[in-house]
Amino acid sequence: MNLPGEKHLPEWHKIPGFPFFKGRKRWSFVNVEDELGFAVIDFKF
Repeated sequence: MNLPGEKHLPEWHKIPGFPFFKGRKRWSFVNVEDELGFAVIDFKF
């Protein structure tokens, strides 16, 4: 597996837990001011 790149995210304070994959995207639950939100990462390679 080749790593195409990486970036330091200093503003990222929490690691999303219990991710799942749907299509070609990774979805993670995120707490946003006591509301459910999703962090979605799209893999384009």
